[in-house]
Amino acid sequence: MDTHRFSRRDFLRLSALGMAGVALASCAPQPTAAPPAPPAGEAEATTAPAAEATEAPAVEAPTQAPSAEKVELRWLDWSGQDDAVNEAVAAFAERYPNVTINFEPIGDAWGEKQLTQMVSGTAPDILTGYDQTSYLWAEKGQLLDLNPLVDADLTQSQIDDFFEHHWEGLVHPDSGIRMGMPYYTWFYQWYYNKEAFDEAGVAYPNDDWTVDDYSDALEALTVRDADGNVTRWGGVEQCYETFRIQVWLRIFGGHLVDPSDRTVCALSSEESKAALEWHRARTWDTNTLAQSLQIVSPGAYMGMDPLATGKVAIMGQGSGDIITLLQDPPGFEWGVAVPPAGPDGTRAGLSTIDNWGIWKGTSSPDMAWEFLKMLSVEDEFQMAVSALWGGVPNRKSLLEGFEDMILAQYPDTAKPEHIEPQVRQLLGGYIKVGEQFKRTKESAELIEPVLQQIFTVGDVDVSVVDDVCADVTAINQA
Repeated sequence: MDTHRFSRRDFLRLSALGMAGVALASCAPQPTAAPPAPPAGEAEATTAPAAEATEAPAVEAPTQAPSAEKVELRWLDWSGQDDAVNEAVAAFAERYPNVTINFEPIGDAWGEKQLTQMVSGTAPDILTGYDQTSYLWAEKGQLLDLNPLVDADLTQSQIDDFFEHHWEGLVHPDSGIRMGMPYYTWFYQWYYNKEAFDEAGVAYPNDDWTVDDYSDALEALTVRDADGNVTRWGGVEQCYETFRIQVWLRIFGGHLVDPSDRTVCALSSEESKAALEWHRARTWDTNTLAQSLQIVSPGAYMGMDPLATGKVAIMGQGSGDIITLLQDPPGFEWGVAVPPAGPDGTRAGLSTIDNWGIWKGTSSPDMAWEFLKMLSVEDEFQMAVSALWGGVPNRKSLLEGFEDMILAQYPDTAKPEHIEPQVRQLLGGYIKVGEQFKRTKESAELIEPVLQQIFTVGDVDVSVVDDVCADVTAINQA
């Protein structure tokens, strides 16, 4: 029996060590403690509007009368949030005393293990999923389509309260089924050392910064000793794998997957290769971006170690990693930045589709749906989980309360400037979920080694993706 439990913090630690793919099968997006994908078009250049408070839609009390029939539901989710889980289970038991919710922690082989259980008729009823797992389950016909339930039970104001990219990203692009309900909100962002910027006389990244500004900053922020050895790199990016690299492909106007055809690889487009070359040149030619082996030790700060220990001055990383800096602040003032605009003015963000779905074989879809609604549409579980690990909740109306909560919870370390760029990015309209091939796993198995050659080994030109992209298209169209 598999007894290994994973929390979001475990996943962060393993991700920092480069072991997440070993610990949890097929976890390319690396949701921070997680850790998206209908066709995503190019994001339009835009300046994020100031965040506006959104009034939470009213949540009506359940109208369904409790049944006398005894029901047991199994709930697969992250460990390490016992208080929030127990409170949710207790709240649901008050409404439906006949229903027992049995919690199961996510463990090894997340995705594949549940698929095996589904086929054998023994899967959890309620499943925490993300991009790879949800697509895997949906494409094997094992997820309940939530569209009819949404249409019957949710108001338009409730639907509009979810972030558009997350809500739309949970509709499978081929079958059209709704795979799940939004869980928490993960996206890629940038963290920077304010004191390093001040010392170098470089302006802080703002909502108007560009890749040219970023490139100039990397040069100015890189420090070398008298022998020319780097003592601090300008920056580092934690995105050199199939999922996260998409944020940079989009910034340059490219894609991983052709937005109009999930069987076609777009990594070999001129725009995508320009993005890869921008990173390759700064990693290997000028070394203003640190190479992965130059900052190999994760240390106490896990995925944020390169920034927190002064090895780099700016760092691209997941939004959930902010909790590390809040709980164990570095010895300098730091800030958070939105994505830089690309060569043509494109500003693009990347997010996942972390969600709760329902197994199609559940014996009680009505009760599973009631529980799912409580978790995703009501506020209590969302805010309880956000308080535990600093993740952004799943709805617009919770953003103001989220910022207030983080500032109150970390009065000595949290500042509005740490949270407000996250809000602006979420409301800016340029975040998209990740693109997925029809055969995602097989495609990643071809692409990952090439990205490692380009960025980790540094012994090939970016043109190597031409042949690999053709092979990826071939396996998707076979």
